[in-house]
Amino acid sequence: MGMVAQLNAARRARRPQPGKKHDLPGELIVSLTSYHARFGTLHLTLGCLLDQSVSADRTILWLAHGDVGQLPAAVQDLQPHGLEIRSCGDLRSFKKLVPALEAFPDAFIATADDDVHYSRSWLETLVSGSEEGVITCHRAHGRRGTADGGPRPYLDWEFAVQDESGKPSADI
Repeated sequence: MGMVAQLNAARRARRPQPGKKHDLPGELIVSLTSYHARFGTLHLTLGCLLDQSVSADRTILWLAHGDVGQLPAAVQDLQPHGLEIRSCGDLRSFKKLVPALEAFPDAFIATADDDVHYSRSWLETLVSGSEEGVITCHRAHGRRGTADGGPRPYLDWEFAVQDESGKPSADI
């Protein structure tokens, strides 16, 4: 996160303001995970996610059982503003999606990274682009396969795939 983004995120982390209600036909959840090495700046990202122009019904931070006790006060202090902190087995980066799918199988789930500054309209843009049977995203990478049909290494994938309008492609 750049310096300006950190300053903006710090300002927003202090006073998250609820946004307007979404119009999805189900519960909307923002889900992310983190680990102790990022706990020092995690409150900045969480502040951005809690200060969206469209409010999520839940914003859940999933942590490995052993990491919960290491959370700084700046993160814990966001709980009255809508942050839920839940623990699960250490599934590494999959913690942001797998436990949410298990706990809320019928919800709309937006996953976020723990080291990004999100604009106030990030969630609203995702919600406005929702379409049945389509995974809506801000950035997509195209999986590439091997000759026998297996996946190639992640670094061989096509990054930032876009359609002709410049939006992430639904055809990845």
